[in-house]
Amino acid sequence: MKYTYREVLSFSSTLRLLSILILLIPNIHPFFKVLLIYILDALDGRLIKQNDENATTYNLLYQRYDKIVDSVINIIIFIYFISLYPNNIFNLFILGLLIFRLIGVYLFVTENNPAIVDRPQDYLLLFPDFFRDVILFLFLVEFFKCYYGTDDYFFNNQLLVVFVIFAIMFFKVYQEQLIHNRITYTPQPI
Repeated sequence: MKYTYREVLSFSSTLRLLSILILLIPNIHPFFKVLLIYILDALDGRLIKQNDENATTYNLLYQRYDKIVDSVINIIIFIYFISLYPNNIFNLFILGLLIFRLIGVYLFVTENNPAIVDRPQDYLLLFPDFFRDVILFLFLVEFFKCYYGTDDYFFNNQLLVVFVIFAIMFFKVYQEQLIHNRITYTPQPI
């Protein structure tokens, strides 16, 4: 039985939102929980393709649903991070990255003024998703601190951590350029 594009999209978005329940699983380090949630994010497009092989995720309807769900998940992961590591010196920084991305997603979802940008996805280029990669790296740092102790030079050297964060952000801008400059989103399917 084939479902409509919107039905499959709603189902996959709901599954992604439910994936946040992974955070409640005990005895697994938070890094692996968040990594699994982000891996599941990459699979939602496969549900759409499995229902209809001609369907695409390169349309505004899918991208808008996807970015809204990403935002909700990122907010929950941010709250999870600061609840686990309330004294982390990067908490305000990652809050700033989250707000930065939320502004971009809001403009992408609501703005249709071609006088500001030529294509809606240009907002995603102007406001890249630094949050996801940086928070995953910070969870990784906390993972290594947990298993190797706090005496490790790299993970206690804040300057090195900052350097890696900025390297991540540099490569993220490059990745976003590659992804969004080669894609032209099709009109929204029914």
